[in-house]
Amino acid sequence: MSKPSLKTRKKKKTEGDFVMTIARSNTVQESSLQVNLATQPWEKQAVYKLRYEIYVQEMAKPLGAIVNKRKQISDALDDQSNLIYVQSGNEIVATMRLTIAPAKNYPADLAEVFQMHKCQTLFGNQPQPIFGLGTKLAVKAEYRNTAATYLIIAEGYRLLREHNVQICFTGCNPYLIPLYERLGFRKF
Repeated sequence: MSKPSLKTRKKKKTEGDFVMTIARSNTVQESSLQVNLATQPWEKQAVYKLRYEIYVQEMAKPLGAIVNKRKQISDALDDQSNLIYVQSGNEIVATMRLTIAPAKNYPADLAEVFQMHKCQTLFGNQPQPIFGLGTKLAVKAEYRNTAATYLIIAEGYRLLREHNVQICFTGCNPYLIPLYERLGFRKF
């Protein structure tokens, strides 16, 4: 399958539903992308499987203990997070985990890495500020540089605003820093 060109046209049909034209080797294919939150077990399993396909099979990341026998990637943080995904037809093509919680609810190692307890001082008298943590972003290769990435980030932003989150953390590979900076993240 050839990679879509960078030229895509987006036409808004209804809120959260975009129609996109993707040029592929002199042919044009229409896809309807839907953004969803994984709430059903089958949706979560499909998200975990997509993570495996991208992180292990495509990127060859050595993830060891968090990869299970069913060729899925999941961990305890998934149970308290929003699992956002983008679907094209019956196929899940992108996913992101968004955790929204006070610093004390994060695993100690993550709270330390992102210095959440130090960031609490920015909120003065507010007893337990809510932080966001965006992780496990995975987009199928043929959907990178399409609206799929934008839609998943936009849904994450909507959820952060809905919960009055003022600081959202994430981590990424160095080559992705320009992308995250364009999305509003800053290095610290």
